[in-house]
Amino acid sequence: MKFFFRQATQKSSSSNRLYAIGDVHGHAEELDNIFQQISIDAANHPDAQIEIVLLGDLINRGPHSKSVIDSVIQFKEKFKTTLIKGNHEVALINFLDAQSDFYLQHHGAAFVRNGGITTLASYGFFFDKAQYYEQTEKIPSPLYSFAQYMTLGDCENARNYLLKNMPAEHIDLLRNSSVSYRYKPEEFLTGYFLCHGGVDTEKDLHQQDNDVLTG
Repeated sequence: MKFFFRQATQKSSSSNRLYAIGDVHGHAEELDNIFQQISIDAANHPDAQIEIVLLGDLINRGPHSKSVIDSVIQFKEKFKTTLIKGNHEVALINFLDAQSDFYLQHHGAAFVRNGGITTLASYGFFFDKAQYYEQTEKIPSPLYSFAQYMTLGDCENARNYLLKNMPAEHIDLLRNSSVSYRYKPEEFLTGYFLCHGGVDTEKDLHQQDNDVLTG
């Protein structure tokens, strides 16, 4: 997990504070610790304008993706918080939105192969073929290889379960997140362009491809 903090310079008359947090990957306890640090800093600087940007990949791999999203939703009520899509959020939305059997199986396998099996488990879904699943910090390699054996029925069962049991607020948060964010208060002359993946240096920032920005 990556955590960056930027404070206004001493010459600035304002007290803007930007926190950028990347690649949480289902680690709820670590994210809550960061949120606690931000809350303490905010309490110590009551005049500061606090802004948090989550740089994508909230979900997958780690054991508590559901709890991570719950924490983000709660924290958004306290401070201005922006979520940027990472490739793992894109994988989940592609899986949920697949319009044909081919793409359902394709995106379902891709989602699971990239750690989505732990996200499914955090919402209470377990594949029959993966009874050996354990919620550990390091995902056993057989769970990744399981994706290549997934049937269309496996993908249908998993998606139907998520659509029924994943709170709409969680899906909306991920679906409606942007692929980049411009942060440019007056005291930062150059400003910041934030995304999960990278940028094509041959193109202007407003002409970037989503696949590049999300990684």
